Amino acid sequence: MFIAPKWLRRLNRRVTKVNRQVARTWSGSVRRPVVVVVAVVTVLTAGIGWAVVAGLGGDPAASAPADVSAHSEAPLPRAATSTPVPPTSSSSVEPVPAPPPAPVVAPAGDPRSGGSPAPSGGEACGRFFDDFRYTSSGDGRFTAAGWTARSEAGGPGPQGARWSPGNITFPSVEGEQVAQLSASTDGTNAGTSQAELVQQERRFGHGTYASRVRFTDAPVTGADGDHVMQAYLTITPLRGDDDPLYSQLSFTEYTPNGAWGGRDPLRSHASVHTIRSEPYEADQAVTSTPGGFGGWHTVVTQVGGGHVRYYVDGVLVADHVDDGKGRSVLPRQPMSLNYNLWFTDLEGHRGGVSTYVQQVDWTYYAQDELVAPADVQGQVAAHRAASSARVDTLRGGDRTPSRCRP
Repeated sequence: MFIAPKWLRRLNRRVTKVNRQVARTWSGSVRRPVVVVVAVVTVLTAGIGWAVVAGLGGDPAASAPADVSAHSEAPLPRAATSTPVPPTSSSSVEPVPAPPPAPVVAPAGDPRSGGSPAPSGGEACGRFFDDFRYTSSGDGRFTAAGWTARSEAGGPGPQGARWSPGNITFPSVEGEQVAQLSASTDGTNAGTSQAELVQQERRFGHGTYASRVRFTDAPVTGADGDHVMQAYLTITPLRGDDDPLYSQLSFTEYTPNGAWGGRDPLRSHASVHTIRSEPYEADQAVTSTPGGFGGWHTVVTQVGGGHVRYYVDGVLVADHVDDGKGRSVLPRQPMSLNYNLWFTDLEGHRGGVSTYVQQVDWTYYAQDELVAPADVQGQVAAHRAASSARVDTLRGGDRTPSRCRP
């Protein structure tokens, strides 16, 4: 505790005495100039006292009034983060995730359309980009980047079909390395091999998704006709029929030989509210376009502001709001990011072994931002010009850089 020196204590006593005299003679014996002088002396005395306290290392906060803090700024609230996926529970009360942050809407050409301003010393937070410059699915950089080449058995696809990590390769196409998914079948369940490339950590929600994907109309070897599905999507596990938190966005599903009873090529974009597995039924908004879709296409999907908007090669092809029952089709929990190539059934097989491929040039995601398709292309070009083969500054996951954490 600071103890004032004797001279300062004497000065304070003098000021107190003068104040008392002013109070006794206020009725008129003391003129206005005297009052002014006394006031000035009082203020200067107080200032000298605080200056002395500070100079001698005292603690001004300790001497301040009780309702004044030494730091006047209140701490900022923590930024909202995505709600974790709740565990399966037998309770009839379903947990409701916190609403996602409102996306930033940035028109084409707006500097914000490329994402949040970059913090000092690195890439902007809330970005995901991968140019797929890996050697194989066993490459340590591939797994370190959060990718998994599926090996676990199970659906979708024919019962007993395999998912092989070896079906994910990285060939060079037109001078650029790409991720290639392969699937083959001899017409039997045991002789069917499928492929899935996935970011399993669920960090993907509202924002803008984009990818340049090569869909194919025919197998690279063998007879054509198989009911093969080529898909690019985000999804969560289904905890049970009519799961109220289930979230799925199929940015593009392409069946070049038809599926589920159809025989003609069909491209679909689907925003799913929930599903029932047996018998299968989806509460969703879906836009389907008949006809071939083979070749390279850039698919951009904006998720936010009450809408899911799908663009193909810069053209808006679908705008989904609800599932037809008034329920939003926007995601309600974080999802995984997936590319997969599989067979809906084996009824279209025509003998021998047939092999199909799907290729991915790059993938991009801007978290909680609505980016114009033209600006997505600009961002990808900028990453490639800077030789940024991979960027991952997404918030809300184990891989979040420390500088991007709230």
